[in-house]
Amino acid sequence: MVFSLLVSLGVDLFDSAAYALYARDKRYMTEMGTSMLGELKDLPCECPVCSSYSPKELDEKLLAEHNLYQTFKEIRTIRHAISEELSGNLWSKESGLTRVS
Repeated sequence: MVFSLLVSLGVDLFDSAAYALYARDKRYMTEMGTSMLGELKDLPCECPVCSSYSPKELDEKLLAEHNLYQTFKEIRTIRHAISEELSGNLWSKESGLTRVS
């Protein structure tokens, strides 16, 4: 995801349907980008959706819900970095906050 890059550039408002569009294309969002749902044997996330279903059980609605959880997690990580005055490192590898779509 590119939220941390956008925050570093001064963007502070997001309106994104990416979570739903990715679900429509069967793309599973992770901290490091997306994976095709059909290629996953297990779900590497601990959100309520992934804790209750296997990859084969996820339909578009459940996948969109997972993707939305992942988006909110990214935003929380960025908020934490800002509150801890780590915002100058939002895009560095050392911060652990680097995201790629």
